Amino acid sequence: GFTCLAAAVLATNATAQVTPSGKGFLLRAKYTRGAIAKYTLNTSMVVMGTKALVSTSIRERVLSVSNGVGELEIQMGKSKATMGGDPIGKQMPMDNQKGTVKLDALGRNADGTGFKVQTHVELPKAPVKIGDQWTTDTTAPVGKSRQKARVTYKVVGFATVSGKRVLKLAETFS
Repeated sequence: GFTCLAAAVLATNATAQVTPSGKGFLLRAKYTRGAIAKYTLNTSMVVMGTKALVSTSIRERVLSVSNGVGELEIQMGKSKATMGGDPIGKQMPMDNQKGTVKLDALGRNADGTGFKVQTHVELPKAPVKIGDQWTTDTTAPVGKSRQKARVTYKVVGFATVSGKRVLKLAETFS
C-alpha cells in the first residue's frame, strides 16, 4: 500500500463542516454552486524499497447542488514525481484529466458514474476524534486500468492552511 497525507482535504471543494459532537467531531461537506477550490494532493510511497513522491494540482468547481448533492467539475494538473529524489519525467495516469462527479455530504459518489480518479475523502457517518480511523472500499487508477483498493483514513489533528483551520487526515491505500 501507500500513504497519502492530505492536510487540506476537508477544506477543498465544499465548505467543510467539522462540527463538535460529543467528545469528537462530525464531518460533512456542504457544497455551494460556483465555488472553486485549488489544492495540491501530495502522495508519498515506497516502491521496491525506494521512496517515491507525487504532487498533483487539482482544481474543482461546483457546477450545481441538489438536495445536498454537489456536481463537481474536476481538473487534474500535471503531476510532479520523484523516485529516490530523482525526477520522473514520465506522464502519470491522472495527468491533465478532466471530468465531473456527483458527491453527497459524506463525499460518496452519488450516482455511481463519476470521475475516474479518487480525489475525495469518504467521510464517516459517526463523529470521530483525533486518532480515530475508518475504512472504505474504492477503485483506484493503476496504469490504464482500475483496481479495487481499501482506503483507511486516520484523523491526525488540526493544521492551518492558507489561514484556515483544517482537519488533517492520513490516507493509506492497500
